[in-house]
Amino acid sequence: MLRYILLTLSFFLTLFLTAQSKLKRTDYFYEDGDMFRAIEGYSAIINDDDLELEDSIEFRILYRYANALRLTYHFEDALYHFEKVYNSDYKDRYPLCDLNIGYCLKHLTKYDSARLYFKKYIQDNSDKTDEFKMSAEQEVLSCDLALNLLKNQADNILINRLSDKVNTKFADFAPHLIGDFLYYSTMRFESMSERRRDVGDPNKKHLYSKIMTSEVKGLADGVQLNQLNKPYRNVGNSALSLDGKRLYFARGRKSKKSDWNIIAKLYVSEFNEQRNKWKRPRKLPFNTKELKTTTQPHVSYDSTELCEVIYFSSTRKGGFGGFDLWKVFHYGSGKYSEPINLGDQINSIGDEMTAHFHQSSQTLYFSSNWHPNLGGYDIFSSKTEKGVLSKPQNMGIPLNGAANDLYYYISPNDKNLGFLTSNRIGSNILLGKSCCNDIYQVAIPDSIILKTNTDSLQQKDSLNGNNLVSNEPTSTDNKVNGLKFEIVPKEFNSEKNPYTLPKQMPIDKESGKPYADNSPYAEAFKEVEKIANQSKDRKLYWDNDVLKPSNNKETDINPLYIFVPESSNRPENAISLPRTIPMDSQGKPYQQNSPEYLAFQKVDKLVEKSNDRKLYWKDGILTTIENITPAGDQKPYLYKVQIAAVRNLKTYKYKMYGEGQFSSYKVIFEKNNSGVTRVVIVPKNANADGSFAFKTKEEALSLLKRVIETNSYLDAFVGFYLDNERVDGLLLRN
Repeated sequence: MLRYILLTLSFFLTLFLTAQSKLKRTDYFYEDGDMFRAIEGYSAIINDDDLELEDSIEFRILYRYANALRLTYHFEDALYHFEKVYNSDYKDRYPLCDLNIGYCLKHLTKYDSARLYFKKYIQDNSDKTDEFKMSAEQEVLSCDLALNLLKNQADNILINRLSDKVNTKFADFAPHLIGDFLYYSTMRFESMSERRRDVGDPNKKHLYSKIMTSEVKGLADGVQLNQLNKPYRNVGNSALSLDGKRLYFARGRKSKKSDWNIIAKLYVSEFNEQRNKWKRPRKLPFNTKELKTTTQPHVSYDSTELCEVIYFSSTRKGGFGGFDLWKVFHYGSGKYSEPINLGDQINSIGDEMTAHFHQSSQTLYFSSNWHPNLGGYDIFSSKTEKGVLSKPQNMGIPLNGAANDLYYYISPNDKNLGFLTSNRIGSNILLGKSCCNDIYQVAIPDSIILKTNTDSLQQKDSLNGNNLVSNEPTSTDNKVNGLKFEIVPKEFNSEKNPYTLPKQMPIDKESGKPYADNSPYAEAFKEVEKIANQSKDRKLYWDNDVLKPSNNKETDINPLYIFVPESSNRPENAISLPRTIPMDSQGKPYQQNSPEYLAFQKVDKLVEKSNDRKLYWKDGILTTIENITPAGDQKPYLYKVQIAAVRNLKTYKYKMYGEGQFSSYKVIFEKNNSGVTRVVIVPKNANADGSFAFKTKEEALSLLKRVIETNSYLDAFVGFYLDNERVDGLLLRN
């Protein structure tokens, strides 16, 4: 018996020490600023059912996990875990919880709700004057601005993401033109490095930024500029001198204090016309000697000093906050003035970055995360009037959004062509929903046409959702389906947390009786009731500012294949795909970076499998006539979630899909004739016919969404199976 007790104690002691070791290592990553590995570590601890932690430690982990998610732009997941802490008995230990919930809501464009949490933080800390309270006060101004900008948006600014020839799943940024070449920066793996590190495999790969070029203004494949890039060093943010003879850029290396703190300095390289290449770079004299960053150069001309001026962003001493904007005058022959701070009209206690001075309009463009904004970094403009920069103006929607928007650039030879960098929805991402920056092309109109946005339903000024309707109707500008005011609070924004509409008319607080049938409140309730009745349990939720029944949510699949109508759903009605790019409404072929062009490319690859280029829809699959089974012999499809296809299979990497939150599933490894093993996830219990697969697309898509959100298998998809063989065609993706 004693032996059994000792063995049991030893087992639990081992578990305890293992948990402590995991937590200590993960805390180190968190405190070092390595949020990707912190997320991985905390997620493993949270989902390990064998670990028993004290409640206080568990909520400390939850809070840090939420904050790491927030800092890596996983705002929905961060909000979910912050709210767990907020609603716990340990909330008082985390006084910044209100503030962080506000940040998440703001980045999710829930500006009314975010404003309330910022105001609550201010009220609860009325006796403080620290940076957090200042941030909360500034965020209230940002939310007010955002609500106003939502009502007045530019209707004729066109923004298109550059193709995957330039944009990668990592960060792509700093675009500018040199003739017909787009110069930009991107993150790349060092192919020969033994110190590489990747988010998905933290022990192997390391990313470094590199300067790239792409011909035809970004339409051609990106190519590394080898003369300037240096192995195992971060190189980027290039800018050309006015005479085209010098290229300024930044190089950085990790600081000794942290792997995630890059110290950058500015360099310049002169162009060798005889050898048609850039010369060996030299460091600029106005870099600081201390461990401060100087980066993001931009070159323009100063009409007062009559010389070249270089704008840059730096954390050097003498600024107003984190990154400030500075400038130096270049008098020629390598002579530069002392750095000059652009002053507190432009710079703030936050970060100001990515300056671009447009010479013809005498306007400074830059990005800031402090001046009132829609979320993260916004682009601002400041006019030069008699040598003085005016108060910055937010450039509004669509140049700005709730994501980070930086590196705004206008072509020196075409005032209607611009670029920007953003991690807005639609960017090619490594993980999460808005992890990594992409480069976008901007068609700039000669004059802005504003549209009044009437598609948003604003939230009432209350932190709780107990009242069905607000006490005062809001402006009739805020309508959805005829509604004149809020019915359901916007914080109820998912099927995880829907709002149940009561079956009786709400009570008027003043009279204590149900609202009269002819009152605007009763009319609004009836309108919402029409939507609620589409749900079996009268549950509603918000999706992109639209109220929907919780059991009728559309999947997140983007119907890219717009050239094939779903009405052509039988072989005899199949549509023949054209061999050339279709025309837009103006009779011109779709541009290469347009979603229509990309859709055509994808469909074109499939249609090559058909002798006559004919396609048709069958139960959600776009396929060729050759793959049709006669209707009488057709069996129901089954579905599996495929997360990978590999030649060198390492089964341990997929162990988690039968454990923890995925304990009701199992992983199957299917090897095909070409030697590739498909890694698929299926239900743990077999169907009646002995197969392991989902019976409905909805079940498979639900799992697919969880897999992508949890582990970032962005190439995962739902496969269609007949008789345990996968159907050839375009398969559903999330």
